Amino acid sequence: MRFLAAVLMTGVLAGTSLGVVNVRLVADDWHVWPGQETTIHIQVSTCEPGLGVYSLAGDVIASWPLLTTVRGSFAFAPEFAASVAFPRFYGEPGVGGGWAGFGSCRTGVMTVDSYGEDWVDFASYKVVCTALGCTTLTFIPKEAGGWMPLDGDGGGIGWIVGVSLCVLPEPATAALLALGGVALMRRRRRGLSADFADYTD
Repeated sequence: MRFLAAVLMTGVLAGTSLGVVNVRLVADDWHVWPGQETTIHIQVSTCEPGLGVYSLAGDVIASWPLLTTVRGSFAFAPEFAASVAFPRFYGEPGVGGGWAGFGSCRTGVMTVDSYGEDWVDFASYKVVCTALGCTTLTFIPKEAGGWMPLDGDGGGIGWIVGVSLCVLPEPATAALLALGGVALMRRRRRGLSADFADYTD
Protein backbone atom coordinates (compact mmCIF):
# COMPACT_ATOMS: atom_id res chain seq x y z
CA MET A 1 0.00 0.00 0.00
CA ARG A 2 2.81 2.42 0.91
CA PHE A 3 4.67 1.51 -2.29
CA LEU A 4 1.53 2.29 -4.35
CA ALA A 5 1.17 5.59 -2.47
CA ALA A 6 4.81 6.37 -3.22
CA VAL A 7 4.31 5.73 -6.94
CA LEU A 8 1.14 7.85 -7.04
CA MET A 9 2.73 10.69 -5.09
CA THR A 10 5.81 10.59 -7.29
CA GLY A 11 3.53 11.04 -10.30
CA VAL A 12 2.01 14.11 -8.64
CA LEU A 13 5.45 15.56 -7.93
CA ALA A 14 6.95 14.73 -11.33
CA GLY A 15 8.50 17.56 -13.31
CA THR A 16 10.32 17.88 -16.60
CA SER A 17 13.70 16.43 -15.62
CA LEU A 18 14.75 13.02 -14.35
CA GLY A 19 17.26 12.86 -11.51
CA VAL A 20 18.57 10.26 -9.10
CA VAL A 21 19.00 9.90 -5.34
CA ASN A 22 22.65 10.07 -4.29
CA VAL A 23 23.54 8.73 -0.84
CA ARG A 24 26.58 9.23 1.34
CA LEU A 25 27.48 8.19 4.88
CA VAL A 26 29.28 10.59 7.20
CA ALA A 27 30.69 9.93 10.68
CA ASP A 28 31.10 12.59 13.37
CA ASP A 29 34.54 11.08 14.10
CA TRP A 30 36.40 8.75 11.75
CA HIS A 31 39.43 8.28 14.04
CA VAL A 32 38.02 6.70 17.19
CA TRP A 33 39.19 4.51 20.07
CA PRO A 34 37.64 1.48 21.78
CA GLY A 35 34.61 2.41 23.86
CA GLN A 36 34.06 5.71 22.06
CA GLU A 37 30.58 6.47 20.65
CA THR A 38 30.09 8.28 17.36
CA THR A 39 27.15 9.14 15.12
CA ILE A 40 26.68 7.87 11.57
CA HIS A 41 24.70 10.22 9.30
CA ILE A 42 22.86 8.95 6.22
CA GLN A 43 22.73 11.91 3.83
CA VAL A 44 20.93 12.36 0.51
CA SER A 45 21.01 14.72 -2.47
CA THR A 46 19.84 14.79 -6.07
CA CYS A 47 22.52 17.36 -7.03
CA GLU A 48 19.83 19.10 -9.11
CA PRO A 49 18.33 22.51 -8.27
CA GLY A 50 14.70 22.28 -7.16
CA LEU A 51 14.53 18.49 -7.43
CA GLY A 52 14.51 16.93 -3.99
CA VAL A 53 14.56 13.42 -2.63
CA TYR A 54 11.12 11.85 -2.19
CA SER A 55 11.96 8.64 -0.31
CA LEU A 56 14.81 6.34 0.61
CA ALA A 57 15.08 2.78 1.92
CA GLY A 58 17.80 0.20 2.40
CA ASP A 59 20.53 -1.13 4.68
CA VAL A 60 23.85 0.10 5.99
CA ILE A 61 26.39 -2.76 6.05
CA ALA A 62 29.88 -2.99 7.56
CA SER A 63 32.98 -4.51 5.96
CA TRP A 64 34.44 -5.61 9.31
CA PRO A 65 32.78 -6.16 12.72
CA LEU A 66 34.60 -3.50 14.76
CA LEU A 67 31.53 -1.52 15.82
CA THR A 68 28.40 -2.20 17.84
CA THR A 69 25.20 -0.41 16.87
CA VAL A 70 23.39 1.37 19.71
CA ARG A 71 19.85 -0.04 19.78
CA GLY A 72 17.13 2.63 19.79
CA SER A 73 19.46 5.36 18.48
CA PHE A 74 18.09 5.47 14.90
CA ALA A 75 16.28 8.75 14.17
CA PHE A 76 14.94 10.25 10.94
CA ALA A 77 15.64 13.92 10.22
CA PRO A 78 12.52 16.12 10.51
CA GLU A 79 12.45 16.54 6.70
CA PHE A 80 12.00 12.76 6.33
CA ALA A 81 9.95 11.87 9.40
CA ALA A 82 6.89 11.12 7.18
CA SER A 83 3.45 11.17 8.84
CA VAL A 84 0.55 9.04 10.03
CA ALA A 85 -0.61 8.60 6.42
CA PHE A 86 2.93 7.67 5.29
CA PRO A 87 4.56 5.94 8.29
CA ARG A 88 8.31 5.57 8.57
CA PHE A 89 10.00 2.20 8.99
CA TYR A 90 12.85 2.12 11.52
CA GLY A 91 14.33 -1.30 10.79
CA GLU A 92 16.79 -2.76 13.30
CA PRO A 93 20.47 -2.74 14.27
CA GLY A 94 22.69 -4.56 11.80
CA VAL A 95 25.94 -6.47 12.19
CA GLY A 96 29.22 -4.66 12.86
CA GLY A 97 27.79 -1.15 13.13
CA GLY A 98 25.26 -1.35 10.31
CA TRP A 99 21.51 -0.77 10.30
CA ALA A 100 19.05 -3.02 8.45
CA GLY A 101 15.76 -2.30 6.71
CA PHE A 102 14.92 1.38 7.24
CA GLY A 103 12.69 3.49 5.00
CA SER A 104 10.72 6.74 4.94
CA CYS A 105 9.63 9.60 2.67
CA ARG A 106 9.66 13.36 2.73
CA THR A 107 7.47 14.88 5.44
CA GLY A 108 5.96 17.52 3.14
CA VAL A 109 5.23 15.19 0.24
CA MET A 110 3.04 17.75 -1.56
CA THR A 111 5.63 20.53 -1.43
CA VAL A 112 8.56 21.16 -3.77
CA ASP A 113 11.71 21.44 -1.69
CA SER A 114 14.68 23.61 -2.61
CA TYR A 115 17.50 21.49 -1.15
CA GLY A 116 18.03 19.16 -4.10
CA GLU A 117 21.55 20.44 -4.72
CA ASP A 118 22.61 20.22 -1.09
CA TRP A 119 23.43 17.23 1.07
CA VAL A 120 20.89 16.87 3.85
CA ASP A 121 20.50 14.35 6.66
CA PHE A 122 17.98 11.61 5.96
CA ALA A 123 18.59 9.75 9.23
CA SER A 124 21.31 9.01 11.78
CA TYR A 125 22.23 6.44 14.40
CA LYS A 126 24.99 5.79 16.93
CA VAL A 127 27.71 3.15 17.08
CA VAL A 128 30.24 2.20 19.77
CA CYS A 129 33.74 1.12 18.76
CA THR A 130 34.64 -2.27 20.21
CA ALA A 131 37.85 -3.50 18.48
CA LEU A 132 40.99 -2.10 16.86
CA GLY A 133 41.22 -1.86 13.07
CA CYS A 134 39.46 -0.18 10.16
CA THR A 135 36.00 -0.78 8.73
CA THR A 136 33.87 0.73 5.96
CA LEU A 137 30.14 1.34 6.19
CA THR A 138 28.21 1.28 2.90
CA PHE A 139 24.57 1.92 1.97
CA ILE A 140 22.73 -0.82 0.06
CA PRO A 141 19.43 0.35 -1.56
CA LYS A 142 16.39 -1.90 -1.31
CA GLU A 143 12.66 -1.83 -0.62
CA ALA A 144 11.88 -1.55 3.09
CA GLY A 145 8.52 -0.99 4.75
CA GLY A 146 6.98 -0.23 1.36
CA TRP A 147 9.48 2.53 0.56
CA MET A 148 12.11 2.66 -2.19
CA PRO A 149 14.88 5.11 -3.17
CA LEU A 150 13.04 7.73 -5.28
CA ASP A 151 13.51 11.38 -6.09
CA GLY A 152 10.67 13.82 -6.72
CA ASP A 153 10.75 12.94 -10.42
CA GLY A 154 10.66 9.16 -10.18
CA GLY A 155 14.42 8.61 -10.55
CA GLY A 156 16.03 5.80 -8.56
CA ILE A 157 19.41 5.42 -6.88
CA GLY A 158 22.48 7.29 -8.14
CA TRP A 159 25.95 7.11 -6.66
CA ILE A 160 26.76 5.93 -3.15
CA VAL A 161 29.65 7.07 -0.94
CA GLY A 162 30.56 5.01 2.11
CA VAL A 163 32.53 6.06 5.18
CA SER A 164 35.63 4.44 6.72
CA LEU A 165 36.32 4.44 10.44
CA CYS A 166 39.64 3.53 12.04
CA VAL A 167 39.58 2.34 15.64
CA LEU A 168 42.92 3.22 17.24
CA PRO A 169 44.29 2.76 20.76
CA GLU A 170 43.24 5.64 23.01
CA PRO A 171 46.01 8.26 23.53
CA ALA A 172 47.10 7.02 26.98
CA THR A 173 47.38 3.42 25.75
CA ALA A 174 49.22 4.53 22.60
CA ALA A 175 51.70 6.50 24.73
CA LEU A 176 52.36 3.47 26.96
CA LEU A 177 52.88 1.26 23.91
CA ALA A 178 55.34 3.80 22.48
CA LEU A 179 57.29 3.95 25.78
CA GLY A 180 57.34 0.16 25.94
CA GLY A 181 58.67 0.03 22.38
CA VAL A 182 61.44 2.52 23.20
CA ALA A 183 62.42 0.54 26.32
CA LEU A 184 62.50 -2.69 24.34
CA MET A 185 64.72 -1.13 21.65
CA ARG A 186 67.15 0.21 24.27
CA ARG A 187 67.34 -3.17 25.99
CA ARG A 188 67.95 -4.90 22.69
CA ARG A 189 70.66 -2.38 21.80
CA ARG A 190 72.38 -3.01 25.14
CA GLY A 191 72.25 -6.75 24.49
CA LEU A 192 73.79 -6.29 21.04
CA SER A 193 76.55 -4.07 22.49
CA ALA A 194 77.39 -6.71 25.12
CA ASP A 195 77.51 -9.45 22.48
CA PHE A 196 79.79 -7.27 20.32
CA ALA A 197 82.11 -6.61 23.32
CA ASP A 198 82.34 -10.36 23.99
CA TYR A 199 83.14 -10.95 20.35
CA THR A 200 85.96 -8.36 20.25
CA ASP A 201 87.48 -9.66 23.51
